[in-house]
Amino acid sequence: EVASASIVWSDSWTGPESAYLQARIDEFDPWLLDENPNLCRAARHCIEYLSERRSHALARERRNAVEGY
Repeated sequence: EVASASIVWSDSWTGPESAYLQARIDEFDPWLLDENPNLCRAARHCIEYLSERRSHALARERRNAVEGY
């Protein structure tokens, strides 16, 4: 399930990208407490990757809010 959730799929969403990415991060949170250390490690890596993307999205969204498109 972790591997499946970590695969980059072509999908679409409405609303801010940062909110979409936060929802994806939230999907991995339960795996951080799994008994299997490999699953925990995979989930942590996915969360780190998505968190970095979310930070960039937030900065872009702030810039767009101030400067416009």
